[in-house]
Amino acid sequence: MKTRKQFLWLVILLGVLLVLTSCATTKTPLPTDNIGELVGTWINPDYSIRPQKIVVQPDGIYLTYKKIEYTIHSGTDTLIVIEKWLDSKGNIYYKIRSDKPDYPVYELNKISNAGTVLEYIVDYKNFPTEIDPNDLDYRIYYRQ
Repeated sequence: MKTRKQFLWLVILLGVLLVLTSCATTKTPLPTDNIGELVGTWINPDYSIRPQKIVVQPDGIYLTYKKIEYTIHSGTDTLIVIEKWLDSKGNIYYKIRSDKPDYPVYELNKISNAGTVLEYIVDYKNFPTEIDPNDLDYRIYYRQ
């Protein structure tokens, strides 16, 4: 009788573990030395205070432009990829740090599985843990 109860508890525990692991999203690590998906021009014409255009170069340097039509950048920085992974839906995530003269900037970036949408969250103390469109530091750009 005792063995039967133990077996029943084992079956229940395994069932719970199976449900929990099937709900989790997979996170497949990718090499951090390849930023090819980020390279290019990203725009959002709806922004008025934030830059409307970001250009990411293959060497990790990115340039920001106040307006899409501007040809002289208003800011520049270098991206340092800390971690990169692919989720189960094919979206690519980057944890990125860039060092401003007075402070570090931490970002969590997400590129859509089609490669056409860049979403990210910025923080000045720690790496963000999720992409939340309701966050005040949320940004979204579209590949030009």
